[in-house]
Amino acid sequence: MDSQLQTLSIQDSEPQETAKPLEEEKDYLAASQELLRELLNKLQEASTSQAPPVVNVTFGSQNSGLQIATNNAPMNGFVFGGKG
Repeated sequence: MDSQLQTLSIQDSEPQETAKPLEEEKDYLAASQELLRELLNKLQEASTSQAPPVVNVTFGSQNSGLQIATNNAPMNGFVFGGKG
């Protein structure tokens, strides 16, 4: 980024006008990167500190087996109770 600013200041008649928006953009990007790093750290902490939930699935009088039409994602942690 610094080399780009130097190139712009040599070629432009008003280098300050060109450099100012680039410096602002650089500051915004740095702030965004910091926020994204913090978010990633919090998500990683949350995912390692929590045990996956156990889901008990019942289907009324048809309470056995897996009843699903279409599934496009992995399924795990389900407990299927039998009739009874």
